[in-house]
Order: sequence, then C-alpha cells, then structure tokens
Amino acid sequence: MTSRPHPRAARANPAPVYRLLALVCTGFLLGHGTSRAATDAARGEEIVQGKCFICHGAGGESSSPVFPRLAGQNAGYVVRQLADYKSGKRKSSTMQPMVEDLSADDFKALGAFFASRPTVVHAIDDPELAQMGKFIFLRGNPYSGVAACATCHGAAAHGSEALPRLAGQHAQYTENQLKQFNNRERTNDNAVMHGIASKLSELELKAALPQEPTDFSLPGRRRPLGQLHPLTQTTADIVKAFRRLGFAVADGPEIEDEYHCFDALNTPADHPARNEKDTFYFDSGK
Repeated sequence: MTSRPHPRAARANPAPVYRLLALVCTGFLLGHGTSRAATDAARGEEIVQGKCFICHGAGGESSSPVFPRLAGQNAGYVVRQLADYKSGKRKSSTMQPMVEDLSADDFKALGAFFASRPTVVHAIDDPELAQMGKFIFLRGNPYSGVAACATCHGAAAHGSEALPRLAGQHAQYTENQLKQFNNRERTNDNAVMHGIASKLSELELKAALPQEPTDFSLPGRRRPLGQLHPLTQTTADIVKAFRRLGFAVADGPEIEDEYHCFDALNTPADHPARNEKDTFYFDSGK
C-alpha cells in the first residue's frame, strides 16, 4: 500500500518567486530610469551650451529680466513651451529659430536639465510691496474677483508639470507675461490667464510677483537721498547732447584771462562785462 502526498502539499508556494521577480523588475526599471534621466540631462546640457546659455545662463539663471530664469523649472512645462514655440502656438521671433531644429527628445532633455538645476536665493527689492503681493498670491482679491495664484501654482509657487514654477522668477519678466496675457499677446495658455490678468490693477500687478524665499529680514533697495542741483543736471544734459554731435569737452580753470573771457569770444571793448568794477583780471599764466 502506497501513500500519495496531498495535492496542496505537492504545489510549491509561488509567492517568494513572485516577490523576487518583482524586486528584479523594479531594480531594472529604477536603474533604467536613472540612466535615462542622466542621459537626458547630459544631452540637455549639450544643447544649453550650444544655444541657450547666452540668454538663459549656463545653469538657467539668466541675469537679465528680459529672459526667464529656468533653473528648477518643471520639466513638463519646459517641454510643452518648447513644443508650442516650434509649432507656432506660442509666438516669439527669438525662440522659434532656436527650436526649429530640435526634436521632441531634445525638448525632454532640456526639461530634465533645467529641472535638475539648483535655484538661487534672490533678495527682495521692496519688502512692503512684497507683503501685499503675498496676500494677493495666497488669497487673491475677493473684492475685484482676482483669484489666488496659489490655487494653481501652489502656496510655494513651485507650480506643477503642467504649470510654471514662479518662485525665484524675475519680477519684471513675470509682469511682462501678465501684461501679454491681458492684451492677448501671449498666444498660448491664454484662456485662463487672460481672465485673471485683466482684473489686476497696476499696483496688484507689481505686487503679486512671487519671490523666493520671502525673507523680509534681507536689506531692501538702497534709496539715495537728495539729488543734483538743476543747473548741474542741465549742464550735464547739454554736455551729453554736444558729445553726441561729435564735440569734445575740455575743462579749464573757472577764472580765465581777458583773452579767453572776452577777446576770443569777440566781446566788444565797450561791453559792460569788461568794466573793471565788475570783472577781475589776472595776469596771464598766474
């Protein structure tokens, strides 16, 4: 008489095998993703060094408010804007020639590169104005119907893959974009932003520009006291005008001799300015 094993006992437990396979696949995917990200960042850096660095800086920190800071910008947003430039959905006579020979993979590489760049702390020029801007950014203006910027862009203004990071952006650049949205000159993303920008007053427009970090202990912009005398300003304007016409300006002593004060200027001998009671005369060369 022989005994047979129970059917359930004959089956090996597959759970450990499945867990092992899951770990192997996860490790492969993670390694592949890391490798792809590194490749994209390297390709992005190559493109930046060849095209972008002149305006946006080698690390995405542009020094001019004409061009946006791209360091730390969300990769997905960068990709979409570049694609819009290439398709003409977003108009720019500067950017369209730059992207016309780039591929979709190049756009992804640039997005990965700029997203990986560290952001830089920038001082706040006007802390009092920034306080008002912080209120509008976080809470909006319920009296005029302006929505809070943080609703879409986040309380820290970091945005998302679909929306731009605003933290640390040039205030003037952001203001320019809001004005373009208001005037419908910005030809993409205009449906929502026009309704918001059109309700902003000039003061709100300048105030609601996020800075990162919001450190009100930083020194503000130094405002010089006093100003030049009006005559000094007028003299400087006259000198500047003549220099543009090709004249050279030569400085000399304030009190000249008789020749330079009168004879060289064809001043008549009987001119009142030659009166000894009104004029001081000095020997030439003294």
